[in-house]
Amino acid sequence: MRNRLKIMGAVALSLPVLAVTTAAEAQQVPSETETCAIETTSKSIPVSTAPFVLQATLSEAIGDSVAVSFPEESRVRVVSVKRDEAEPLALHVTLNTSEAVAGEWAVAVVGEAGRCVGDVMVVAVDTPGGGGEAPPTSPAPELPGPGSPDLD
Repeated sequence: MRNRLKIMGAVALSLPVLAVTTAAEAQQVPSETETCAIETTSKSIPVSTAPFVLQATLSEAIGDSVAVSFPEESRVRVVSVKRDEAEPLALHVTLNTSEAVAGEWAVAVVGEAGRCVGDVMVVAVDTPGGGGEAPPTSPAPELPGPGSPDLD
């Protein structure tokens, strides 16, 4: 199932040459297209120590070289952006969310011919034991041994 999001934006990582740019630099890219739609296969992005691959498809071409970014305060980091060879409008965006802040955040895809901006939901993942801490334990009960009084 794919989720449809409106995407409008700024840029941090560029394709095919992966170059990091600032959000201010990304906003200077001329935009013939103010908005475009993006479909994602994920309803949300988990906060996790494992890399997360966001699969997205743009509704229109915005250039051969694109960049993806999130607001600095989201602490979502773009690790890489790759195009799907079979589908030129599809992107595979690898994210580092290990320090991400849960909530709704803007995401931007910018190319030389336009930009897409939208929102994604970053969610904290509940783990057994409450956030990685070991659950409280009680000492094991002592079992009666030789020489223990009978409890009749």
